[in-house]
Amino acid sequence: MAPFLLHDSDSESWDLECEPCAEDPDASGFPDHWHSKMQNSKMMQVLTSRVDANGGLWGGCDNACRFKDVDMNLFAPSESTKTNGARQNFFAALDAFAVAWKAEDWTEAVKQRAIVERLRTQKCHVCCERVKKLSPAEQACKDEWDRMRQEACRIGDGTTPGCCNQECTERGMAAWIAISADHGTNPKRHHLSDYSWWAYHGGVPAMREEETQIHQWICLCCHMLEPTSNSGKINNPRTMERKPDETEQAFRNRKATAAIKFPKYDYVNTLKRAIGACQYPGCGRMVVRGNEVSFHFDHRVESTKRKCRCLNAKGLTQGPCHGCADREFGRVGGVSGLASNSVEATALEKDAEGNPMGRIKELLDVEVSNCDLLCHNCHLCRKPRGIARHEEFVRPAPPPRRQLLMDDRSVKNRAYMAAKHAKRKRAAEEEA
Repeated sequence: MAPFLLHDSDSESWDLECEPCAEDPDASGFPDHWHSKMQNSKMMQVLTSRVDANGGLWGGCDNACRFKDVDMNLFAPSESTKTNGARQNFFAALDAFAVAWKAEDWTEAVKQRAIVERLRTQKCHVCCERVKKLSPAEQACKDEWDRMRQEACRIGDGTTPGCCNQECTERGMAAWIAISADHGTNPKRHHLSDYSWWAYHGGVPAMREEETQIHQWICLCCHMLEPTSNSGKINNPRTMERKPDETEQAFRNRKATAAIKFPKYDYVNTLKRAIGACQYPGCGRMVVRGNEVSFHFDHRVESTKRKCRCLNAKGLTQGPCHGCADREFGRVGGVSGLASNSVEATALEKDAEGNPMGRIKELLDVEVSNCDLLCHNCHLCRKPRGIARHEEFVRPAPPPRRQLLMDDRSVKNRAYMAAKHAKRKRAAEEEA
């Protein structure tokens, strides 16, 4: 707030300036924040955040839409596995900002506003949903991928539907959502599951040609246990062998890394076997020695997952850690982030009898206490969709292409202007 002159009626003095009040939010540093964006070869200014008189936060969309100064809730991260933690932290920061504003704690308010600006999305949720719409080619490839899995699940092991592995418990047509394509040792052009990629590299015919290279159709849990899979390969430093094309120095480095990681992986596998089975309702897939890699520790509340969130020069949670309290968990975070850390300071200590002990063990125990043990099938396929173990997933039919276009506001505007122009043209012809 700009200072103003105070009129003294007794001395007729106009040279006294009123100092801004310390409690004034504007004086405490709450100007509008803007960022620049190149759009149509022009540099545009987009509202990052604005504080209204009631302590509400507002923001603007980077796209050319009408949401240029709207409620900050429209820029919350999406409810996905990767961004759910950021979404919870975003709303927590919004609530903390409102509390700090009412309490006139301007230092805390500035801090929470910075967190909101860091976590908010650049586009509003309307534009984000518009981007999620698939093109006709992508939708066709996605339908073909679903058809392949459903057909493979229907065949199953030859007697019952499900995974083609006879020893697998993934049975019934409800298992089709967890079926994956295993190439084995056959040449692979690309993952069949990446339907967006196939839409621009041959489409459905190319996918059917790639289908001929599939060795077997198995569930995700069995796929992770295949010898050709690169998931969960744990090297025991005592039994490691030097590769034919590996130098002596490279072998020593690999062995030293394994000496740090293997005890932590072994301890985590012990915790998985102690739990005994997948904790997703209705599943019960058993954990036995040798299949621990197909089970994951899934955080009940994503925001409790410890991981490095240091920002780089662009304000993104990428790049090296700057020494935060969660640096030992890495960017991956959680149990797997700490277990896969090859820094010597994260090595697991053991007592004279070989039992795990020390600070790293305590960190793993605390992290595991915040998690449920889920098999790979339930973690990736069932929990994100909210379906029961024996409930067959039915993908909702996409709206017609015409409806997709009419949902786009820009298309509506163009259609309106075209109709208006045609009406004027007809009126001009009639007058002539």
